[in-house]
Amino acid sequence: MDKFIGTWIAVEFPEYIENVSEVGATWTFTSNNSILITNIYKDNVSEAVNEFKVNDEDSTLCVNPGGLPYDFSMCYTYNFSNENTILTLKYLGNQFMKFNKVQ
Repeated sequence: MDKFIGTWIAVEFPEYIENVSEVGATWTFTSNNSILITNIYKDNVSEAVNEFKVNDEDSTLCVNPGGLPYDFSMCYTYNFSNENTILTLKYLGNQFMKFNKVQ
């Protein structure tokens, strides 16, 4: 889980997230298993605090809207590269988003 801690800037998005991809998004992971997801649109900013859980055995990251059972989680497979400074998330086997770690 330690590799996730910190702020990550999205650099690649799925095509259907056009409005966010034109401006930006950050995911900030904390050591208490919370994640702040910030989507920056042309006209506004949306922020959501969620919980996350990592399973290193099958390289799964699950993001859960705070307070809901984990059955409501969005789960991704993850891969770190470039000395843990690039995070790639896949959903159902397809690349979902790619992030660069903010130093």
